[in-house]
Amino acid sequence: MVGISISGELAAEHPRFMAACAAGGRELHVFGHARPSERAGAGNNAQADTVASMASTAPSAIGTIALADQLRFLRERVPLSDADVTAATGADEETALAWLERRVAPAGEQAARLSELIAACERLEVSSRPDAIPDWLNRTVPVLGGRTPLAAIAAGDYELVAGIAEDLIDPPFT
Repeated sequence: MVGISISGELAAEHPRFMAACAAGGRELHVFGHARPSERAGAGNNAQADTVASMASTAPSAIGTIALADQLRFLRERVPLSDADVTAATGADEETALAWLERRVAPAGEQAARLSELIAACERLEVSSRPDAIPDWLNRTVPVLGGRTPLAAIAAGDYELVAGIAEDLIDPPFT
């Protein structure tokens, strides 16, 4: 079965596409979906609201393979190990390998942590050598309470890691 990810905005604009996908047995995942009452013209197309709501409440296991592709492309630039990926996402090595081989799509909390790991590495690439990034991610950082950035990402504290990465790009003090 083919899965489809589409933004809530596009889903609202293309109700016939959404209905055709649902009728064709496609797995649908709507991200960033606004509540029907918040969309322009809400209530004008009950079928679109029904399909979009059905899609946005689909099980989180659907995920998206695009996130796994982003990880593959990142690892071509930044030498992240499987252990780095598993430490940040909470996934086991077999699952991370399945992502990289496109056998399984990251989903749920693991997908969120993977997205944050990718974003942190991309921010760090602006101010650091790619080969230095894994070392920094595994080093204890006092401002993170003595945790490593990987542990902070795993705990859902991506904003702290992102803030440090931003400070490396544009230091607050000169």
